[in-house]
Amino acid sequence: MYIHRHINAEPYSSITLTTWIQEAKNLGDEGIFVAAEVEGRFSRLQRQQVEANGCHAYLLFDDEEDDTAVAVLDFSHAMGHTDSSWLKLLDINLRPSLLPDSGAFSAEEKADIIATVYGKAIATAITLIFDEHPAKELKIYTRTHYMRGYFKFILSYRALSEKLIKSGLVLLMEGNWFVVRKTD
Repeated sequence: MYIHRHINAEPYSSITLTTWIQEAKNLGDEGIFVAAEVEGRFSRLQRQQVEANGCHAYLLFDDEEDDTAVAVLDFSHAMGHTDSSWLKLLDINLRPSLLPDSGAFSAEEKADIIATVYGKAIATAITLIFDEHPAKELKIYTRTHYMRGYFKFILSYRALSEKLIKSGLVLLMEGNWFVVRKTD
């Protein structure tokens, strides 16, 4: 069971940051750069939580017992002046042990874990548009060819689309954005 917490939730944020920096430093020569990037990203996202209206970041955990997140989800929420408010999932940052050069898992294990994390990130984002950040639609930016392929596969899964339509949701692609739209 995956759960999410705000990026400023303590002690989870500090524990996750410390663990991620250590994992990054274990990546070899480029680890120091990855560690600096992790630290900078956490600092920026935590600051945005306080300073920027509409910016949100969540730590995604495997379950309630975990103290280190598997991913950080970066969102932008716009309550438009029309009826088309949206929540954008701008980035899914994976913990360094899931990066290609980490060696923490086999390639097959890593692919399975990453696919699961992405699935749970999407499920979390969909939940947020109904609860914490009400919006007419969720937009997920597909940064890479692989992400676009992942979302096109989801779109091609007819049984899922039919169930979502019955639940009041429709899935579509708009350029590089995968969109989950409420129909009611």
